[in-house]
Amino acid sequence: MGLVALMVLTYVWRIQDILVPLALIKFPTLIGLAALAAYAFDKRRVRRLRLVRSPVLTILIGFAFVIVAGVPTSLLASSTLQFLLKDFLPNVFMAVLVAVCIRTRRDLDWLLGAHMIGAMLYGLYALLFFGVDATGRLDHMLYYDANDLALATVSTLPVAIYFLRDRSPRWQRRMAFCVAPVLLLNFIRSGSRGGFLSLITIAVCLMFGYRPIRTRRRIAAFSLCIGAIAAIGGSAFWDKMKTILAPDDDYNMQSETGRWQIWQNGLSIVKQRPFLGVGAQQFPEAEATLSDLGRERAESGGRQLPWQAAHNSYISVAAETGVFGFALFVSLLLTTIGTALLMIREARVNGSGELAALSRALAIAFAGYAVGAFFLTAEYKSILYLNIGCVLAVRKLLKLSQANASAARSVDPWALPGRTRWRQA
Repeated sequence: MGLVALMVLTYVWRIQDILVPLALIKFPTLIGLAALAAYAFDKRRVRRLRLVRSPVLTILIGFAFVIVAGVPTSLLASSTLQFLLKDFLPNVFMAVLVAVCIRTRRDLDWLLGAHMIGAMLYGLYALLFFGVDATGRLDHMLYYDANDLALATVSTLPVAIYFLRDRSPRWQRRMAFCVAPVLLLNFIRSGSRGGFLSLITIAVCLMFGYRPIRTRRRIAAFSLCIGAIAAIGGSAFWDKMKTILAPDDDYNMQSETGRWQIWQNGLSIVKQRPFLGVGAQQFPEAEATLSDLGRERAESGGRQLPWQAAHNSYISVAAETGVFGFALFVSLLLTTIGTALLMIREARVNGSGELAALSRALAIAFAGYAVGAFFLTAEYKSILYLNIGCVLAVRKLLKLSQANASAARSVDPWALPGRTRWRQA
């Protein structure tokens, strides 16, 4: 578990960028290889891969295969291959290892605690050392840009809310009270409008759908957060957010380098390369050279379009992996959300209110991600794959609980599922 926790700290919260000597010794690669080796030599039945088999894992592996298949036809095969080996596959391995290494709910809570510590470390470092640009947004950051950090923050907040559920352990409540303000402060400094829409989605879901916290406490927390954002963000933050309500006046709708034009360029790329796309991480070059507008510029001898991210995960995936990759990516999100929602009822039947609360929090996190991904390029970010791993882990724990309950009832027909202890090998 310790190695998996280090994977979370390095892949999601980039402690190797904060502690430079770790980057010099290729710490993420070493930790990833060590975790895989440790799992390969672990013969305990509770950590067998078959326990995490599910539609979510099948779709995830299928998405990985599509990206691998697109390497030979990529605009720059060496760049796509490097991304595949150094970024994407390690994220997939992290998701799987999170699921297979979890033995009990205590293990999962401990791992989420490490996740919170990583968020705290990165957040404090951002507050102390990251400056802002002329518009007041975070700048000169490590690895993440302002939009990336906003989405990572929004995807992490539901875990902090889970730690604040009724009757949660004291250490979880204390940790959440420490981490949540840091996350919100950096979210405000990010000035991300896509992140703000994602935050609204999560806030509404938490307000009306997170029953593990009493209604009056949810109302109080919601009011406190709104008041804090209003007070700390100031007029500059709210003026930027108000532009969401007037999209026609925004540069993103008017400029040829704005998001609307970029999205149109991305769709024209999909028409030209519908099956395997242009290769993972190759959208910026494709948008400048293969899109209809890019070709028009080249034929007229005009200035080449700048290389830009898609600022839309769905269009980016469609352009980079083709229609098959797009279908798998959307299916991955929908299936994961559906699995998390179904697990809420299963956990209640098994008498595990904690797993039901975590399933609800993860479903809310994915709902926020799905909204934010429409405005941000985040299809390969580690936080997504960590949350997928957590969903797989909860599903595994429920399967173990059901198996043990069935075994207990075969001995004692009057045994209650919620009172059965899990057997571990």
